[in-house]
Amino acid sequence: MAVIIAPGHVPEQPLTHARVLWQALPGTVRATSAAGGYPAERAAAVDTASWWLPTAAPAIWRITYDAVQTVDAVGIAAHELAGAEVRIAALLAGVWQDLVTLTPADNGAILVLLPRVETTSIRVWIDRVAPVGVIYTGRVLAMPVPEYTALPMLDLCRQATLTSYVSEGGQMLARFVQRQGRAGTCAWNHLPEDWYRATFDPFARAALTEPFFLAARPEGYPEDCVYGWVDAPIGPTRMGVKTFLSVSFEVQAHAPSD
Repeated sequence: MAVIIAPGHVPEQPLTHARVLWQALPGTVRATSAAGGYPAERAAAVDTASWWLPTAAPAIWRITYDAVQTVDAVGIAAHELAGAEVRIAALLAGVWQDLVTLTPADNGAILVLLPRVETTSIRVWIDRVAPVGVIYTGRVLAMPVPEYTALPMLDLCRQATLTSYVSEGGQMLARFVQRQGRAGTCAWNHLPEDWYRATFDPFARAALTEPFFLAARPEGYPEDCVYGWVDAPIGPTRMGVKTFLSVSFEVQAHAPSD
């Protein structure tokens, strides 16, 4: 799990504030190769149970937009890219320009904060044959207040359903993890109402059906990054102080394979 800050990234808010990548830009998806039943389009879907699986390395996954789009972030989840070399590039004035090269330390969610570009296409290059379940490209949402202590350490907030088998004599025979993930409650206070309506509420509406990448503190704790979703609508509360709002919601997050 990690936030990668690419050279040239200009933050709208301090990097001690949370970032959310929630809007995956639509487009036409292609790849240099794909195994049968594992096409490139699967990485453009939101679920973590299907994958793009190239058949040869290096491999390139590419999304082409119908019109020029502003892109400053890429999210990658449900992958097995630990130790791989990954390059992200944008098509600028008809020429591919590398924006960042990274080597994931594990198989957790990755949020890459890029220099903002106006482009018609983004590509992800990997140096190995490995499954990739989710790739988002788009604009990141920067929270206007830090609220660090009100955010859970989602990378450490493990949730699991466990089954134990114990003999009649009380001896432990076996123990299994039936289901696992991450979960925690995120909260922010003193959000200006105008900002909430214009900027945060579109995310709240999309979160009814779309998962998102969430990084609590990109600078300081870049490993605190997940691909998650909500099981209930997100709604604000008036604080009674000027026009400030507060909002909180429970996040369920994908647990990576280790």
